[in-house]
Amino acid sequence: RALAQRPLLDALALRQRASQAQAQAARAGLLPSLNLIAGAGFNGNRINGVINSQPGFASNGNLQGSFYDWGAALLLRQPLFDGGRAQGAAMVAEKEGAVLQADAELTKQQIRETVASSWQNIKASTSVIKAGLEAVSAATKALNDAQLRYRAQVESLTEVLLVQRDLQAARAALLSGQIQQALNRALLVRETGSEP
Repeated sequence: RALAQRPLLDALALRQRASQAQAQAARAGLLPSLNLIAGAGFNGNRINGVINSQPGFASNGNLQGSFYDWGAALLLRQPLFDGGRAQGAAMVAEKEGAVLQADAELTKQQIRETVASSWQNIKASTSVIKAGLEAVSAATKALNDAQLRYRAQVESLTEVLLVQRDLQAARAALLSGQIQQALNRALLVRETGSEP
């Protein structure tokens, strides 16, 4: 799913196909080509000739008017030497296609690694959040105990403040784990297009 509907991958594939087409076109420049040339035109000349109007009777005459001329020819072209331009252009296009293919494979690999690491981080963050919840619960109980001991004048206010600081650190760690899980989930949704 992560590799589907990727405009960058589609663009790289299109550029690669264009490079292959350029290589084929460059090589095709060395092949013979056969062209048909056809033409027609208007001719307003005068034609002189002999007119036979009756059997055994001939007279000189001329025809005047508009005529259409037409013609067709086959043109065969065989390049003999182009100084290596066609071969060089084909090699450049093939190398560009190979570079584009390598870019596409590298991009696919990066996408796969991003998805795999996001998925692993989401799975790991579940245990981090569970541990954070347990730490917050334990620190909350410790704070309640410290406040009771302070009210009973068994402990000093400093002890209560230290336990309260530990509770705030546990809450911050829990919040950090939850934020990290949400970020990894959003990254996975962006990469795959669906909820994990």
